[in-house]
Amino acid sequence: DSRPFNPYLELLDTRQSWDEGTDIHLMEYVSPISNTLDACSYRDTPIRSSSGGLSFYFLNIDGCKTNFLEFEAITGLMEQNFDIFLLAETNTRSDDESNCFSLPGYNQDYLHNITSKQKGAGLALYHKPEVGLQVNVRHTCQSFEALGGIISRPGEEDLHIIAIYRYHDKAFDFDIFINEMDAFLFHQGRNTVLLGDFNLNLFNSDNSRVGSPYSALIPLL
Repeated sequence: DSRPFNPYLELLDTRQSWDEGTDIHLMEYVSPISNTLDACSYRDTPIRSSSGGLSFYFLNIDGCKTNFLEFEAITGLMEQNFDIFLLAETNTRSDDESNCFSLPGYNQDYLHNITSKQKGAGLALYHKPEVGLQVNVRHTCQSFEALGGIISRPGEEDLHIIAIYRYHDKAFDFDIFINEMDAFLFHQGRNTVLLGDFNLNLFNSDNSRVGSPYSALIPLL
């Protein structure tokens, strides 16, 4: 029954005592962010099933060539032995290249850079063989990419695990992103773990529509 700490609630509770110089437009962004945080689930242990523990770790690695050795060293020092690692911005371009970035004890699957991008794209999925994950999602569209799989166990509901990366784009159209994400999620299973780097600035004062559509997605995931 634990709830996430929500620092925005105190800000909302004290708004009547704000100074005259306080930006009243701040509330336009604080309220939706506060609601989003309230909608999040709090977990202090890995997700569990009757078949045992299952744990995930997501990281924007910002280039395997540059940072994979450090990532591999960090995983060796972790007290938590994660079942699944998901990486974004791998910047790999072929299976031959990605084979250089193997993680001992894990199967690996990659979604390589799209041809129009020199960097800032690519996903990787590392999973222990005993987890039984079958990759069934390799998705690329205008605003984001996705790589994921499904775990099926007797007597349990299928579990879908998906990594998302939204590209950096100066000409970003928020409506296109929301529509593409909504269409993508419609075809996923009800029991889905979604991890990712969405590169969304909810404080963007140039687009007051950013907060509410994105926040509305959170309780649906």
